Amino acid sequence: MVFRNGERLLWNPLKRQALKIRPEERVRLQILEYLMLQSMVPASRIAVESPVPSRFSRGRTDLLCYDGQFAPWLLIECKAENVRLGPRAATQSAVYNRFVKAPNLMLTNGLEDALFQVAGKLKPVDPSGYPGELLPLEPDWHSDDPEYWSARGFFQAKLPDTSARPIARRLAQLYHLAGETRSWLEIPTPIHPHPPPHYHLLLSAENQPDTLIAVSLRATAPDQAVFTAVANRKKTNFAFFLCSLGTDGYFGEPKIVQHRTGKDYRSDKDRRSGNDRHRAGRASSHTAGESRDHSTSRNPDQRAGHSTGSSGPIHPAIPESHHIDKLNEFWFRVDGDSGTQTTPEQSALAARELSGILERILTGT
Repeated sequence: MVFRNGERLLWNPLKRQALKIRPEERVRLQILEYLMLQSMVPASRIAVESPVPSRFSRGRTDLLCYDGQFAPWLLIECKAENVRLGPRAATQSAVYNRFVKAPNLMLTNGLEDALFQVAGKLKPVDPSGYPGELLPLEPDWHSDDPEYWSARGFFQAKLPDTSARPIARRLAQLYHLAGETRSWLEIPTPIHPHPPPHYHLLLSAENQPDTLIAVSLRATAPDQAVFTAVANRKKTNFAFFLCSLGTDGYFGEPKIVQHRTGKDYRSDKDRRSGNDRHRAGRASSHTAGESRDHSTSRNPDQRAGHSTGSSGPIHPAIPESHHIDKLNEFWFRVDGDSGTQTTPEQSALAARELSGILERILTGT
C-alpha cells in the first residue's frame, strides 16, 4: 500500500507503479507476491501485463512466467474473487495463449486455482502434479519484518522500531501462522461510517460461540493507523471498538459503541463481491498465497455476514483502562526473541488470547 494525495493505493513492485484498489488488481498482486516471495520462480522471469496482438485479446496478459531460456512457460489469468473458474474463463485464457504459446495455463481468483497443460486442448493438472517451481519453499512461511507489514498497509512506516518489531511479529503470528480465517472487508461503523477496506481476522469469541469478532490493524495515513474490532452475532454487528496506533508506538484514544439492533449497511456491490476466506498455512493443493498477500492457502468463498447496527444517536464510550493496558501488553509482549522461529501452535494461542481480550472489551465483561 502507498498513499497518494491522501488515497490508499496498491503498489506493484515489478512495475513500480501505484494502482487503484480493484478486485482483479488485488488478486494479481497477491499471486505476484506469492511467486516472488514463496515460490522458486525468480522475479526476473515474471512479466506483468505483457502486450499481445489485439486480434487475440484485449491487449495484455495478467502474469506471464518464463523458463530458464526465457521462453513462455506459464500464463496466469487473474479473476476477481467472486468470479467462478469455469469453462468460459479457461477459454478466454486459451485465446490469449494463441499468441503467447505457453505450455501451461493457470486460472486463479485468489481463493482457488486451476492449472492446465496445453497439448492441443487444455488438460487439467491435479494439484498433486503441480510443477515444483510453483510449490512453496517453506511450508510455514511467514514474515516478521516491519517493512513487510507497513508496505502492505497494516501500520504506518514512521512507527518507532521498538514498536514496529513486536507488532510485526504479532501480525506474522495472527495472519500467517495461526490458522484463522481472514477476509478483505469494508465494515462501516458508527464511529467511522466509511472506513477503507482492509484484511480482517475473523476470530470466534471464547465464551460466546455464536459471536464472531472481526479484527483489523490498518494505516489510514502515512503517519497514522487504527486498530478496530467489530463483534457480530446472527449477522448483525452489535459492538464496535476503535483505538489509534500513535506516533509514539502505543495504542490509545479508545472508543467503543454498543448496539442491540441493526441493519445492513453494505452496498449491493459489497454483497455481490463476497469476501476472501483464507486459512494460514499452506496446503499442497494450492499454488499461491494476500489475500494471498499474507496467507498461503485458501478456503472457498464464504460470507462473514457482517452488518452494522444503528439505533439512535452515537455516544462512544471509553473502555476501562485495564482493557487497553491488556491490549498494549498483548502487542508488545511476544514470546521469543526477534528472529526466533514462531510456531503455528504459539500463533494459535496468541489468536485466542487476542480474542479473549477483545471479547471483554466489546461485551463489557
